[in-house]
Amino acid sequence: MCIYDWGWPVARWAYYELLQDPSLVIPSLAGGAVPSVERTMVRIAYPIVAAFLRRVLDLSRAQAKNDLATVYDWFDALDRHFAEGHKYLLGDRLTLADLLFVGYGAPIVMPDGYGAPLPQLDELPPKVRSVVAQLRARETGRYLMRMYSEVPARRVSAANARRGRGRVSVILNLDDACKSAADADTRLTVPAARSDASAGGARRPRRGSMGWALAAGVFVGAVTLAALVLRR
Repeated sequence: MCIYDWGWPVARWAYYELLQDPSLVIPSLAGGAVPSVERTMVRIAYPIVAAFLRRVLDLSRAQAKNDLATVYDWFDALDRHFAEGHKYLLGDRLTLADLLFVGYGAPIVMPDGYGAPLPQLDELPPKVRSVVAQLRARETGRYLMRMYSEVPARRVSAANARRGRGRVSVILNLDDACKSAADADTRLTVPAARSDASAGGARRPRRGSMGWALAAGVFVGAVTLAALVLRR
């Protein structure tokens, strides 16, 4: 089981629970060092952005339930690993597996030190707050929180962030990254994603959505351009 597959359940569950509240999601999508044009685009066209994410990620109540169960399965497996005294996923050595796992796992524990603003615990809806607080208290949750405190992300200045400068884009082919971290798969026992007929199975984003995404992108771009022109 590749760590890449850990990210989808976390992302789908978090988006399903939080997209209904723009005040929680917009700062994450349009905060930090995101260029001003993108911030404007997200704020103006949030309903379209949210609809796009719901469609591409196939968000549903049944899928979110299965995804959270998968997250608990991962925590069950890794809690045992960390309870044995291991500091990282592969023992006492920080590897790519840790970076992938921690990067994907941020939305499930909402740590400080993430590269974009995440909601504070007391800002979350009660159901989500309960899940996050519970997972933070577990061995794997403490590992995730510790990683963000011990290995802080490099930050740009507030002034540059406001101007949209200093942004560093890192593009990873996650399938290749998983192959590079293949030793994690052989030395850790991790669960397969849960699925059932009602949820349609655990899925990655649908590939057939590219046409829809392009149309949405063109529309959002037009709206953003009009907004920038009107502001001048």
